[in-house]
Amino acid sequence: MVVIGALGASYFEVGTAFAEGPRANDTVSAQLFFERGRDAAARNDPAEACRNFEESLRLDFAVGTLFNLANCEEQLGRLASAWQHLREGIDRLDANDPRRAQAAASAKTLEAQLPRLDVRLAAGASGQVLRDGVELEGLSLGSPLPVNPGVHVVTVRAEGRADARYEVTLAKGEQRSLVVAPGLLKGGPDATETKKTHPALRTTAWVTGGVGVAGLGLGLVTGALALDKSKVVDGHCDANHTCDGDGLDALDSAKSMATISTISITAGAALLATGVVLWFVSKPTVDRERAAVTGSPALVRF
Repeated sequence: MVVIGALGASYFEVGTAFAEGPRANDTVSAQLFFERGRDAAARNDPAEACRNFEESLRLDFAVGTLFNLANCEEQLGRLASAWQHLREGIDRLDANDPRRAQAAASAKTLEAQLPRLDVRLAAGASGQVLRDGVELEGLSLGSPLPVNPGVHVVTVRAEGRADARYEVTLAKGEQRSLVVAPGLLKGGPDATETKKTHPALRTTAWVTGGVGVAGLGLGLVTGALALDKSKVVDGHCDANHTCDGDGLDALDSAKSMATISTISITAGAALLATGVVLWFVSKPTVDRERAAVTGSPALVRF
């Protein structure tokens, strides 16, 4: 793009007819920074040139300065900014100004190289969307808008949710679509948590545990009875295990009671342990809701 020279050779050639209300309107200082900007541009220092042209425009607006600013912005890779300033300058020129045609051709060339970023909210999502700190709303959401090449940050804010931050890098002429959503719900049980209860499982835990306790009780009782019968056996049987009638009956009863006790204690302990496990499993659980998109952005190349 050829801007310096034919389009913006002089600060004063445009005069101050384009000065805006809130500007300082200091034409002398504006001319000084304009000349510094031209010198920096001649030294191939576009960053310094842009700083001086911006200061010149702040002090007093001139289309020639604006075109020079567009030129150094293009050299710095800020294509969208350069395109915007070219179009603004064209709009401020008289219809018969000879610079309009060249500026329009430069703007058209730049426009073809502009990256475009289409930012839209995910289905069902809502919130405030900012791209590089500028809010996007209405038609701006879902439209491929021109941006400078490089890294862009999109932030989504919504009441009660953490900010979601997305980074996307675009090259010259690249177009992308970015689908975004708010971040996680913020802390606090009322805002972030949904408790789930399991009444059927808890009832099963109670019943299973109760049966297990009953089994343990039966095992202890029958064990005590078996021990009592064994004392009868000791009184009616000699060292050679020869028993009278009462001793034989007591021996049979002791064996039966001991078997029942063993089975009852084993089964009761197992059922009680199962009931305890079911009790903890049936405790209310907490679900934390997550946003539709919280990490890397969904990128779709056009």
